[in-house]
Amino acid sequence: MTLDSRKIFLLDGIGGLITSFMLFLVLRNFEEYFGMPGNVLIWLSALGLVYGIYSLSCYFFVRADLKIFLKVIAVANVIYCLITGLLIYVHYNSLTSLGVIYFVIEIFIILGLVRMEFRLVGGE
Repeated sequence: MTLDSRKIFLLDGIGGLITSFMLFLVLRNFEEYFGMPGNVLIWLSALGLVYGIYSLSCYFFVRADLKIFLKVIAVANVIYCLITGLLIYVHYNSLTSLGVIYFVIEIFIILGLVRMEFRLVGGE
């Protein structure tokens, strides 16, 4: 992988931090507009933060064997999307239309990133 390929970690890391911020500070404070329970948003936010820190750490500190680190975050992102999809299903009756739209868009954005990550590691 070239040095430019490392930028996917930067993109992923910033995305994780944005997700964490949105879930913890925005959606949680406006729960009535989105419908996802606050405790669920805290857990999803924590996952986003961990993923963000992992990816930014890879961007700044990993210099060799990037593929294995990229595979880890790609699989973790898929797991996050599966968890989010399950939570949409479980909490569907309490979610508002805005909440469903937010989480579905988030899943699509993350899956687009995952697609790029798997392309970089030769998985597609």
